[in-house]
Amino acid sequence: MIRCTLNGAPAALPGGMTLLQALRALGLNTPRFGCGEERCGACHVLLEGRSTPSCALPVEAAEGRAVVT
Repeated sequence: MIRCTLNGAPAALPGGMTLLQALRALGLNTPRFGCGEERCGACHVLLEGRSTPSCALPVEAAEGRAVVT
């Protein structure tokens, strides 16, 4: 499990997938799958306050960090 802060609360995300897939597995549908190539912006989340595409980012990159959808 990947531990992070998700929308201001402590969270544990499943590992071994992209950040977008992990967020969807938790039932969060705000970030959406678009192009899958980090170009369209549909999957962007704030990672430590910086807009970041989540469709190709390994969920392990969120370990110990703040994620806002």
